Amino acid sequence: MLLSHRFTGVWIRTGIVALLFGVVVLPLAFAR
Repeated sequence: MLLSHRFTGVWIRTGIVALLFGVVVLPLAFAR
């Protein structure tokens, strides 16, 4: 249970980073 909980935390963190990365990259991609 601890392992799955830890994995969930990692996935949430990864999702937040991916979301921020997408928000930053998409405008740059559209600017081109």
